[in-house]
Amino acid sequence: LPSNEVNAPTLPITIMNSNAILISTLMGFLCQLARALGDSVKLQLPTILFPLLERASPIGNHSYVQRAAFACLWKISRSVGYRNISCLLASNFDYLVDILSLRLCKYAREQSALERSLFGVVNVILQSAISRVRPASSDVENGDEPLFMGHVAMVE
Repeated sequence: LPSNEVNAPTLPITIMNSNAILISTLMGFLCQLARALGDSVKLQLPTILFPLLERASPIGNHSYVQRAAFACLWKISRSVGYRNISCLLASNFDYLVDILSLRLCKYAREQSALERSLFGVVNVILQSAISRVRPASSDVENGDEPLFMGHVAMVE
């Protein structure tokens, strides 16, 4: 085989890995920024939450990026005073529904195919809601009741 055919499949993998490292590094910077801003990062949540959920999705994301996105979501949720990612998402559910609705309307108007990332965001939100409905064993042992909200209880 010519040398260019042997190296052809490795180039996209190298680029994909490099992109994953870059995106993960940027999310690490976002975590540090959230930690530095503390509670003030709540003002930025409408801008950063949805893209982080897109990256946390298993659909179309490198596993390294997915783990970095979940770590970033966790650190942001702790920075703004939430117990976990589920509480962060539940508290910002109205924003998430708005952005999903706007994107779905756009695709309906343009009659184009949906992005895979939308399915991924819905998947992450539902997984979070389901984990929130089922209390962790440590919460039950500590006497903490799970926090239910009307829109989360629909998933039961």
